[in-house]
Amino acid sequence: MTYPLTIQDASIENAYVLHAKNWPSKFGLPNPAIIRSNAGERWYQIETSRGNFSPTFGNLFTPETGWVPVAEKNHTQLIYTFNTVPAWATGEPGPGPAKRAPLDIEEKNERCKAPLDGVISPNGDCIWKEWITALMQKNCEVSSAPASPLVGRCHIHYFEAWNEFNAPMFWDDSLDHLAKMANDMAVIVRTYCGDCKIIGGSTSAGGVGRQGDGPSGSGEFDKALGEFLDAWHRIPNASLPDIVSFHAYPSRTNVFPVPMPETNVSEGDPKCARFAVPNVACQYAIVDQPGRVRAVLARRQSFLSASTPVWDTESGWYGNKNLFHGVDANGYADAITGMMRQAFLARETILLANEDVGVNLWYEADHQCDGTLIGFGYPQSSPEMRQCPNDPVIPPGLTPAGRALVVVYGWLQGGTFDGPCKASAGVWSCPITTQRGGRGLIAWTEKLESTATIAPPPGGFRYAHTLDGQTQPLKPEQPLPVEMRPTLFDDAP
Repeated sequence: MTYPLTIQDASIENAYVLHAKNWPSKFGLPNPAIIRSNAGERWYQIETSRGNFSPTFGNLFTPETGWVPVAEKNHTQLIYTFNTVPAWATGEPGPGPAKRAPLDIEEKNERCKAPLDGVISPNGDCIWKEWITALMQKNCEVSSAPASPLVGRCHIHYFEAWNEFNAPMFWDDSLDHLAKMANDMAVIVRTYCGDCKIIGGSTSAGGVGRQGDGPSGSGEFDKALGEFLDAWHRIPNASLPDIVSFHAYPSRTNVFPVPMPETNVSEGDPKCARFAVPNVACQYAIVDQPGRVRAVLARRQSFLSASTPVWDTESGWYGNKNLFHGVDANGYADAITGMMRQAFLARETILLANEDVGVNLWYEADHQCDGTLIGFGYPQSSPEMRQCPNDPVIPPGLTPAGRALVVVYGWLQGGTFDGPCKASAGVWSCPITTQRGGRGLIAWTEKLESTATIAPPPGGFRYAHTLDGQTQPLKPEQPLPVEMRPTLFDDAP
């Protein structure tokens, strides 16, 4: 069986950046094939009162510097994720966001306003439909619905139903209401755009150990996803998603260190100890999360194909403090910290690719407190460090993890997995055929700061490639040296 590295026209190793203020290729990272916007262009920031829309829709369509023009300049697809409702739309006070459906969600035979002037909506939800219609008219550069859906005309092609709806900080209403909004969105998007895709999601698989505790009443991210899809399907003539999404975080992010991608065990915190019974606080390792999502699809084959693409639209170790060892003589994070973060990023990228996850978006490349891949040398007192004023300053340029991403991208791009990644005696190994067509093996030790050797295959390998970008020759039949950071063994210098 072949396990492809390139899926959905965008390789997983080339689809990694979220919330970047600065375009990643400026700093030496590969140019992303797909990127997700989710900051500065939320609904409450765009439609400040009913019918009053920002001319540029926040920073989506700002000439030259907005998400859309910059993405198009770099030949990058854009995901728009819906997230937050204006307080005015829910009847709540204040100019900020709300976490509930608009107040007309249950109206009957409601008369809509601009840009749906005079339209009667039998099932209400006009406030939301007006917003989606205005967005699609801007997106497709039209002033009314086309006679048939447009192809090759609209700018944004991927629309994700809601950000982490299983967490109450993003959604605190029923899944029936959210499903109705998702379906209305899908109908309008598809009316305007014939080559757009709808993403059903996203549920967060990690966080504070509850896997999300939103309106489903479930502590499990996959159950919340299934209940959302069921509510969507119950709508007559439902316009169902093309893709489903989740967020691949460690099963708990308020332990230290966070569990690495192939385990739900923290090496330093008893709340995620190996023999904790029951270990409800740390349920699903990242490597197991795609399978949980596919099990959701398998149980719903009457209305969604089990082969529906699964995307990870946000992932990482989250706060930099979650993977931290100490500081060096200059006050920067020390070398071991850098290696731990390299190991996490590389192992997650490899494992999710091997699990056939079509897109893997990193959180977040140039944030100075969370998953940092690009440093700017900001002092601890700067606004950019306000979420983590006690963290070490990050020197300008690519961090060790950023450099590791470049290396892993080079390993995986254009290649194929020749089988599943497997663990034996604490060592993980993934057989691949490289982009050059040669045989290869990626391997690492599961435990942090550990080393081991594994037996080579018949004929051995000629070279070992490290995440530091170094290549070391190997002797014939030499045992293969592995450490916590993945190493690629192959026959190409």
